[in-house]
Amino acid sequence: KRVKFKQLEDVPIELLEKALEVGKVAFERLKRKDLSYFELSTEGLSEEAVKLGFLDHVQATSAQQGDQYGFRHLTVQEYLAALYACKRLLKSGSDIVGLVEELGCGREAGHLNTFWVFVSGLIDSSLRDCLFRKVVGAPEEKPAFPDMSP
Repeated sequence: KRVKFKQLEDVPIELLEKALEVGKVAFERLKRKDLSYFELSTEGLSEEAVKLGFLDHVQATSAQQGDQYGFRHLTVQEYLAALYACKRLLKSGSDIVGLVEELGCGREAGHLNTFWVFVSGLIDSSLRDCLFRKVVGAPEEKPAFPDMSP
């Protein structure tokens, strides 16, 4: 049975925790530029992760190989990775600059562009300004985004 949620806040905590487990895998694989299929056991995931609907199943091609899984689409992987990264930032109390330094930005990390878009949509506006300045090299004294507060 499919259930749709209008906002992230409406998602039950158990589902969100499972999504974050998949998000951690998405984050680590995106960081390594690894978009290949994988076995659930090698990534520390269970069959329950598949039930969330973020992963596609690919039948094993040989007897030595276990069933393979991959993200349904790159943007699904990028969004889950961003969700995990934001949760990690909140939990650790670290700042966004540390994440930018860990992953890189600009031309050398072009494969992360959509990930950064998702991160910027998930984080607080003051952190968004800091991230934008770091990514595009904008001067500190100029606001990177217009104030869109109501």
